[in-house]
Amino acid sequence: MGDLASRLALAVVMAYVSIIAHELGHYVAAVMYGLNAYIRLVMVGGLPLTAYTCIDLPSRHMASYVAVTSLAGPMVNLLLAAVLVPMAYQLDDVVMGVIGSVNAGICLTSTLPAFEMVNLSFRVLRLNDGGHAIYYSSAYPGMHVLCWSCIALMVFTSLLIMFRGIRYIVYGQ
Repeated sequence: MGDLASRLALAVVMAYVSIIAHELGHYVAAVMYGLNAYIRLVMVGGLPLTAYTCIDLPSRHMASYVAVTSLAGPMVNLLLAAVLVPMAYQLDDVVMGVIGSVNAGICLTSTLPAFEMVNLSFRVLRLNDGGHAIYYSSAYPGMHVLCWSCIALMVFTSLLIMFRGIRYIVYGQ
């Protein structure tokens, strides 16, 4: 029982590490484009509840960089999932499969944009990374298509990895 408890504690710690890695992805992309950015960690009762990256836009033409910066965080989670789930198979480690599946889930929920219907037309909400990317790329038609393509590819890949990780966790194969 003690081994299971320590492995679950490790999984919880790794989930928080995954969130910090996600925010570091946003931060590194923003700094690469010359944007001022910082990471803010929100704590509740001494436990990190959430983290987010704040980006200051010095001029309007730099708003297109926010679309790329928005997708950098989920891409980090997708890369972590793509590494951890196959490693779980190789090392026969269920906790690694859980952490990989959680990373794929973080990528999925961060990337899928939310919509609302206003006057019989749909509008993308800026609630998550996918919504921010769509909103900031909408002024540039070529980038808008590329952004939707990246989101579709990331969602499809994260679903495949997540289901593969869940299959390993449940069936062990």
